[in-house]
Amino acid sequence: MAYFCSLYGRCGGKTVIRYLALLLALVVTTPVLLAEDGNLGHDRDHEPGKGNDLTGVWTQTYPDGTLLLVTFHADGTASADQQGDVVFNPVQSHEHGLWKKIGPRMFIASFAAMEYFSDPPPSPKFAQLYATALLQARYTLYPSGDQYDGTVVITETLPNGTVVPNPPIFKIHGVRLILTPPPL
Repeated sequence: MAYFCSLYGRCGGKTVIRYLALLLALVVTTPVLLAEDGNLGHDRDHEPGKGNDLTGVWTQTYPDGTLLLVTFHADGTASADQQGDVVFNPVQSHEHGLWKKIGPRMFIASFAAMEYFSDPPPSPKFAQLYATALLQARYTLYPSGDQYDGTVVITETLPNGTVVPNPPIFKIHGVRLILTPPPL
């Protein structure tokens, strides 16, 4: 007669049940213990304007009244456009960035932009680069999920590699915009 367990030919029903229970416990608990949060810290299944993440479109205001339109995408990428950026010299390009959740209602983001002079010289044909700007932000989302407060540090690096000293630090405020599809 063939035995399930060959240890001296002894392996009864209770022993088999115990081994199977142990195997089942290992199979079930191992993925749970080793699992990561697969959503990159973002909550994709929330109603727009609610929840505890930044996914969506926001207006962001600086102390001087400058407005930005900021979009935080569910995949952790972000983009921003500054109001009146063509008025200032140097002009700022569109900002591209990344964001992630670091705690309950706490987020960080980094954006990169090019700054260039608005009046291109006769040669070369393109506007001259002033600096690359790295904007680093920390956001605290209100419990309601519709606003945030934050701090922004902007570091500028000139084309020759010199980092502009004493980067400005700003307090910011954001308000979530609720976008709805147009009626058919």
